[in-house]
Amino acid sequence: MDFQTFVLRVVNTSYFKTFIIVVIMINTVQISLLVSIPHTSPASAYVRIADHCFLGIYTTEFIMKIYVLPRSYFLNAFNCFDFFILIISYLELILQSSGLDNVGTLKALRIIRTFRALRSVSFIKGLQVFCFTV
Repeated sequence: MDFQTFVLRVVNTSYFKTFIIVVIMINTVQISLLVSIPHTSPASAYVRIADHCFLGIYTTEFIMKIYVLPRSYFLNAFNCFDFFILIISYLELILQSSGLDNVGTLKALRIIRTFRALRSVSFIKGLQVFCFTV
């Protein structure tokens, strides 16, 4: 078995998909903490470290999927949505690192990132049909 086949099998397992959904749900709670905790609070540093860990997980997932599905990755609406959220996350990181972190802009970007929780809809077929209908 070659490496690409191995990665494809991993990405398609229910364990991998469940892991990503659990990460998304925990990350949604973490983002709400990031928005509500004052920037100067000591807890804010821990929440930001967790944010970087989540970004690493999402980036790894993206790399794995684009590696095994290079042509069809962007044909899936949820993959396109995930890619958009990943870009937003990196944009937020760049703004923070460069000192251009306008508080209002960062809060708006974080709120957009919470929409990643909608991805859990992809695992519940009836709810997915409802969301695309609405």
